[in-house]
Amino acid sequence: QSVCRPESFCLAGLLGGPAAPKEPARSSCSVYRASDGRVPQIPEGAPLFYSSFSRGSSMETPRAAAVAMLQFEEAAPLRSQFEEKNEERDQNEASAVEDIQWNAGEGGVIDISPQENGLVLFREAPGAPEKAATPSDGAKVTVDLEVFEVPDSSCLGRAFASGSLSLRLPLQRLQLVAGNGDESLPEEMELAIPRLKQGVASEVLCRRYGGMEDTHGRSAPWKVLSDCVGKTLLFKLNLVEAEDLCLATLPANERLDYAKDRKEAGSRFFKRGCSEAALERYSLAAELLGHIDDIKDSSQNKEAKEVRTLCELNAAACLLKLENWRGAEAVCSAVLRQNPDNEKALFRRAKALLAQGDGPRAQVDLRKVLDANPGNGEARQMLQEARREGRGTAREKKVYAKMLSPKTNEY
Repeated sequence: QSVCRPESFCLAGLLGGPAAPKEPARSSCSVYRASDGRVPQIPEGAPLFYSSFSRGSSMETPRAAAVAMLQFEEAAPLRSQFEEKNEERDQNEASAVEDIQWNAGEGGVIDISPQENGLVLFREAPGAPEKAATPSDGAKVTVDLEVFEVPDSSCLGRAFASGSLSLRLPLQRLQLVAGNGDESLPEEMELAIPRLKQGVASEVLCRRYGGMEDTHGRSAPWKVLSDCVGKTLLFKLNLVEAEDLCLATLPANERLDYAKDRKEAGSRFFKRGCSEAALERYSLAAELLGHIDDIKDSSQNKEAKEVRTLCELNAAACLLKLENWRGAEAVCSAVLRQNPDNEKALFRRAKALLAQGDGPRAQVDLRKVLDANPGNGEARQMLQEARREGRGTAREKKVYAKMLSPKTNEY
């Protein structure tokens, strides 16, 4: 109902009303143009919106859109509504029209790289709900993905303009499984998927793509990124759909199947050298099978016990890789309380004890291992090392005892 100056544009049918879409779509709008100085014929009740022009010459780049506000001679309150909508849109799509600052701990940027060395940074679009659900481990997910190359890695740590990015992988819709350890999926994606929220745009900055392991380019669509190894890439992600997987309410037989699946995922991560990711899967599977009284079938109950033990032993192997000696010792001790003769538990606990300098206790475990398996050459070699460690410890105790003993003839 407001008067527009000549040559201005009004887009109708996008805002307001119960049937209006959540976001503007060029294909669903009508354009009214006043070219002769007269008031354009706008349908009664049709809300006015702004026209959108790309910063370049192509309308195929809506992410780089700049907003040209309508010029009104009247209806200032309506213009205020446009400004509010414009600000809200810019906040929801901040990465589309403003420079991006990538510093961990600032502006919602999180360091998700395994060693927390800043190689993989994650951020959500501003305004994302904090308590929104994220995919459960092992859930099937549908993800939209675009990949861009950041041309100058020297800009990292400072802001870089989104318009300077070059598209390396056009928009793809992928069907994936969260936390599955798939060798054909870059680890950067594995790290990001558990953090995605449905309907919330997210971005991952890979400061050295493929630098953590050599799994890139093995299958489509990653083949097109095979020449990007070592380069800085920006992944734009959107979680379209995620399987609703409630672990707390899984029936007994499904819980066993899920635990077995997580064990296999842990093994895939372990083979890739991702010990922390493997540990998470083994620990989750073992925890789910901590109470199996509801598994009434005797064969399934026995299988559940075996799977739980294997997951605990594998978790101990991960802890040894991570040099968490006390953690490995504790896990092995828990297994040995249920099965005192478990050879792998004895051997891995001996490793943990030896690493902590406890040679005598390591010797006890290693002798049990050799009694059960005399041909275990590694255990025999460790036993010799444990004996040397034990003698060294005894000598040190003797020296310390002398140093600490009272000397009545010296002051």
